[in-house]
Amino acid sequence: MTLLIPRVMSWAISGTPIRRHIEDLHSLLQFLKQDPLASQKRLWKLLISPKFRSLFIACYQRIMHRHAKSDIAHELVLPKQHQLVYGVQFSDIERAHYMDLWEECLQDCSLDGDVDFEKMQLWFERLRQTRYVG
Repeated sequence: MTLLIPRVMSWAISGTPIRRHIEDLHSLLQFLKQDPLASQKRLWKLLISPKFRSLFIACYQRIMHRHAKSDIAHELVLPKQHQLVYGVQFSDIERAHYMDLWEECLQDCSLDGDVDFEKMQLWFERLRQTRYVG
């Protein structure tokens, strides 16, 4: 199912070691878009055959068999993140409508003691999506 996720780059972190069969690696290579190994069945079968198995393992072991953060830290360079916030001013009618909803939220969530966080989450979603329709 993960193959259906649209993506530009694929990373896989697994706590499951591949110990029993090298064939278990094929679906992981498909997810990582490691062509031609992932798509060419004949090539895959040739590489996992006894004749080429040790070469295949040697080639992929350096990227597939790392346990410590220090082994991959130099590869984890993420681009700088940006956050844009746009403020939108309510009209007087929209502000009044929003404040009415806010008061209803406070009463419904009974903020005088125990807070119903599930109910509050629903109210916050409603308030974020609110616009005056008149």
